Amino acid sequence: MAIAGLTPNVWVLGASRVFTGIGIGGLLAAAATTATSSDYCNNKNRSLAVTLVAGGFAFGVYLGATFLAPLLKQYDWRVTFYLGAVMSFIFIPLVYVLVPETVSFLERKRPTGALELIQKIMCRLGHTAPETLASMKQIGFFTGTFVFAAIAGFFGLFATSFPSSLLGSGSGLILGIGRGGAVLGPMIPGFLFAAGVPLTNVALLMAAGSFLAGITVIFLHQQRAR
Repeated sequence: MAIAGLTPNVWVLGASRVFTGIGIGGLLAAAATTATSSDYCNNKNRSLAVTLVAGGFAFGVYLGATFLAPLLKQYDWRVTFYLGAVMSFIFIPLVYVLVPETVSFLERKRPTGALELIQKIMCRLGHTAPETLASMKQIGFFTGTFVFAAIAGFFGLFATSFPSSLLGSGSGLILGIGRGGAVLGPMIPGFLFAAGVPLTNVALLMAAGSFLAGITVIFLHQQRAR
């Protein structure tokens, strides 16, 4: 925003506005979905908090326009970007000091001193601080690797399973069914978790679908071999 106010031509102004838009969009997404309104709210108030933060963005636009009206009578359009830059610089240290890092980020990235930071944040919020960090389930990486390998392999299987005249229709039908599975995949565990089913049981149930699909493909291969 400061560069936009100092711009010598329309090209620099356009480029600075693009980067400003990316920054503001990322800031709004991070504030509304993680740091201040999602990770640090309980299930009862999470939707309200996200709504208030998103509404605060629009309210800030209104306040900015209100304060700018008298300034624009004395200065040119550049004062708009100067004011935005100054307000941003004022709030950066405030957010850095007052808003703690999200526990989910610390748990996932695990920088130096992550456990101490998590303990400090949890105590500050009035919760019991964990004594150790949860073990990191590397199995997720291998699961994702095999899942995407299977998806890629199925495309090759399509080419050998359908004649040329039916390849487009057959592949489209299977991919459409797969999209339905992609919708149900997150929904089913979500409902199970909401019902209080533990992670182990949910994981076994979801793995059963992949297991049955694998067995089916094996039998299809044997049948074709005959």
